[in-house]
Parts: sequence; structure tokens; C-alpha cells
Amino acid sequence: MIKIYNPSGVSTGGIEDYENLLVEEEISQLNVLSFDVTKEIGALISLEGYAEVENDGRYVIKERNLKSDGYEIVGQYDLEDLHDYIESRAYISMALKDMMDDLLGPTGWTFQTLDTQVKTTTGVTIDRLDLIYAIIRDTFGLEIKFNNQAKTIIAEAEIGSDKGVYFHDEVNLDEINADADTYDFATRIIPRGKDGLSIEVINGGLPYLENLTYSSKIITRHWADERYTLIENLRDAAQAKLDVWSKPLVSYSAKVVDLSRVAEIENLAYEVGDTITLVDQESGIREKQRIIVRKKYLEEPERDSVTIANRMRQANDSTQTEFDGVRQDFSVIRASLQLLDESVEGKVSKNVYDIDKSDMDDSFTQFKLEYDNFTVTVQSGGGNNLIRNSVGYAGDKYWDAVIGEFQTSQSTWVLNGEAKHGIKLSGTNLFQQEIAFKPGETYTLVAKVKKGIAGTLKISIDDLMHAYLFHVLDVPAGESYDGIVSYEFVYEDLATYPGIALYGEAAEIEITDLMIAKGKNINYWSQANGEVYTLKVQTDADGVKVYRADGNGYTVMSPEEFAGYYNNQKIFTLNGDITEVMGLEIKGKGLWIRPIKIVQTNESIDFVWTGV
Repeated sequence: MIKIYNPSGVSTGGIEDYENLLVEEEISQLNVLSFDVTKEIGALISLEGYAEVENDGRYVIKERNLKSDGYEIVGQYDLEDLHDYIESRAYISMALKDMMDDLLGPTGWTFQTLDTQVKTTTGVTIDRLDLIYAIIRDTFGLEIKFNNQAKTIIAEAEIGSDKGVYFHDEVNLDEINADADTYDFATRIIPRGKDGLSIEVINGGLPYLENLTYSSKIITRHWADERYTLIENLRDAAQAKLDVWSKPLVSYSAKVVDLSRVAEIENLAYEVGDTITLVDQESGIREKQRIIVRKKYLEEPERDSVTIANRMRQANDSTQTEFDGVRQDFSVIRASLQLLDESVEGKVSKNVYDIDKSDMDDSFTQFKLEYDNFTVTVQSGGGNNLIRNSVGYAGDKYWDAVIGEFQTSQSTWVLNGEAKHGIKLSGTNLFQQEIAFKPGETYTLVAKVKKGIAGTLKISIDDLMHAYLFHVLDVPAGESYDGIVSYEFVYEDLATYPGIALYGEAAEIEITDLMIAKGKNINYWSQANGEVYTLKVQTDADGVKVYRADGNGYTVMSPEEFAGYYNNQKIFTLNGDITEVMGLEIKGKGLWIRPIKIVQTNESIDFVWTGV
């Protein structure tokens, strides 16, 4: 029986009068269900309704094709739970399981994999299911299998296994047709990476690799992928592709009797993705092959058929890789690169923090960030950030704490094992800063944000006296956020007091590397023009402030004063041509007030006329 539901998911009953009940399965593709019914029954089945088959899941009805004797009904495997709008996600040096657990969190689905690779990827303005496919198939290069009854997703290098099943012409193999082709065949590959990177330096001066195992004929393919900036990675990836391309594609279409269902011989059960042994004595074939496609007649297993092949056909890789279903624009990647902590090889002068959080090193002026094999070198710039005191080194300076107390902290956002300084929202807070935007200009706001499931968070560009202008980020209660914020907007002359607003309610939130700059692509975080802030030293247009290591005092040099403070008391100051001190201790050679020298001994104080 097939259970039928209307588009609202309400059952309309079951049908038993049908023919040709078929499920078509293919590796990493959605299953397709089809069956034939009479015109009377077909008229009662709605497009976008549902059909459910025991043990084979639920399908969304996508086609209702009228034939002379009835309707053919076609449905696609139901993954509607996974369709949802994702504004932005950034996963930085994470395992696939961790990425999927975060992405699937609100859906009720679970994820299984044995893959332990660590990679980095982003997704912006994308459907949740498209992002799942992009991460699993494109970023990690794995195959994927869905189960909408158990609500599970499985991803592995190869779905299926070798269970020892055989297709034998004397047992369960009825018909076989063999095809072999070399449409994607090649024996030589010339790879190119970022900015024309080639492999000659590590390949004996040759720009190509060869594999002549099958044929000595030279067939060359050019392959370019700008994500590769490391020459060794480019060579290894090219070799892996050539090892596949240098074998002809051999595939078979076969009619196979599923004896596990016909005769309950369980050790002959097979699934899409399994590797089987193909034996056809007449043609002399005895090969290990993989099931690529399976047509399973649910009530007529003797009609089953499969497509098997020695490998999957390769896509055309002559241009740089694109996601299937989502193109990852490089402007988006560049805007996300400030999050990537996969391979920090250096430091940005004045903007990167040593282990003790205060030891600055000016000897480095650039750093490299590796996006898997996509590396970008960024020169230290400075002066681009329109937000002053953007990570809170100078306390609440330049910030208006409308609600709550302005707090800063060493962020738990980890960059290559080192904590970073950032703004902290705890309880209910509203912090604002006025910014002098220019009408008609394009700006980009970027930040790193960490929020748990408690409370709400909003980041916006506002008219600070009236209302919001742009919603940058809105994370409601019950949802967490741990990733990049990247928001582009064009400012019009709409606000009396334009600026940025950070609002948190009943939440623990950390924000670091907060930046607004003119233009569309922000490749690095920098401080505002004229600012050099660290934990112990602050330099801006108002002057210089240097803190003691223990935090109990500081010295300030500004147009208003040159003074030192300890425990919030002024200890010394320059007052015109007079130096005022709270206390003075003289050691060593004593105090000279020329021509008199005052010398302190163990028993007395001696005044000596020096004559000079």
C-alpha cells in the first residue's frame, strides 16, 4: 500500500490499485519514486502532496503525467525539513561532524561520518540543503546518503561496502550490456593554481604529470583551480585526478534478480554504492565493480536492474571548481578570510597579540591565511576602520553605553590558540557609537561573534536618535552563533546621527575584530585611523596611555596632561614649569640642585657646595 497525503501533510488514505512501483537510486542523488494509477485515482493525487512507502521513506509528488490508460506519478525523496534560508555560516578549521551538527541543530536530523579531515568553509545567503551538499560533496569530497525516516545523513568517501556479493550469470544475472569509453580519458595533466602557479620547480622542470599505465598515447588535459597556492598541494591534487582519468570508464547495465528479496538469500543483498564481483562466463568477465545506479521494483524484484562501473565519471575540471547549486563568490571568501585561523604564519604589525597578550612585535608586516589550499597574503594597512576603539582596549572610550555597563574581555574566540580582546555583552546591554558615513558610499561591516542559545543579539546600523537603518545580524533566543558577520550596505543621507548599535538581552556575547570600512571587500581587521591599541599601550588622537603590567597604574601623555596614576590617584604631573609629585625617593648619588648636592648617608643628610 502507498500512503497518500495532501500538500498540507494531511492523510487522504492509502491506495493499493497501482502498477510499476519503482524506486530509482543513484549515488549522492535523491531517490525518485514512480508508479502508475488509473485516471480516477490519479485525479485525487495532488502535486506537492506526499507519497509514503513502507521501508522506503516519504516522497514529494513532483509529476502527474497523463497517459492513455491513467497517470504516472513521480515523487522526489522528501527533504523539506532541510530546506531553510541560511544568511551566513563560517566554519573555521573544523571537522565535518562538527559543521553538520551545527547546521542540522534546529532540524532534528543527525549526522554520521568516519571522516576526520579538518577544513574551512563559508556559506552566505544559501539554502540549508544546498550548503549541506556543498560542504559534504565539494569541500570534503565525500558521498552522501539521506534517510528521511530515521532523519539521518551519512557521508563517507564511498557509500556502501564490499559484502562479498556477486552477480553471476548462472545465479542472479539475467542480462548484461557493457560500455567502455574514454571521453574523460587523459594520460597527461598540466595543472595551474593561484595566479598561474605551476609545478615545474618540484617536478624536474616539467609543467605536467603523466600516467601511461593504460596507454602510451599522449592525451593532455589542462586543469586549473585558483584555490591552490601551495605547489605541493597542487601537484598532489593533480596526480590524484590523473590517476582516475588515465583509466577508461567501463560501465555495465545489468538486469539482476534480487535474491535477497525473491528467495530471502540475505548474503546476496546489495545497495547503491556497494562493490560487487561481476561474473559473466560467456564473455569472460570477472571484475570488481561498483553499483552506481539501482532501479528497484518494490513488488517485482525480478525486474530489478543496476548500472555498475569501475569508477564515477569525472566532471569537466578545466575551469576552477564551483559548488553544485551554489557559487562561492570570491568576494564573499575575501570578506570571510579574517575569520580563517587555519594557517596563521605571521603577524600584522600592531594588530596581532602575543601569548602574553601585550608583547607587540613590529618585525612582521604581513600574515598569511590559508583557506584550505586557498592562501591570501594581506599587507598590514591600518586606517580603514571607521569604528574607534573597536575591540574595547580603551574601555568605553568613544562608546555610549545606553543600557548596561560597557565590558571588555579576553575573548574565547580562539585564533590559532591565542585568545583575542573583544567587547562583551552580559545581561541586557545597548552600546552605540556614532560614525560619519558619507551618503552614497558602499560600506562593509565585519565581525567575529560568539553567542550561546540564551538571550538575543542584534547588530545594526542605526539613526542613533530614531530607528534602525540596516539589520546586520539578528540571533533570537534559542539559537547560537559562532562565526563571521559580513554585511554590505550603501548609506544614504537618511540619518541625523548615524552609527553602529550592539544590543544583547539576557545573553553572554563576545564580539571581536569589529570593523566598518568603505568598499565591498575587507581582507583584514585594522584599527581606526591614528589608533594603536594593545592591552598595555593606547595611542590615539587624544594622546598616549601606558599601563603598568599589574594594571594598578598608568602614565598618560596628552594635550591636557602629562601625569602618572596609581590606584586611581595622581602620583606626578607636569604643571606648567613645575613638576608635582606625591612622594620622592632618592637613591645612589643623591639629589643635585646645582650648585648644592644633597647626599643621604646611613646616619645623616649632608649638604655639599659643588661650585658647579
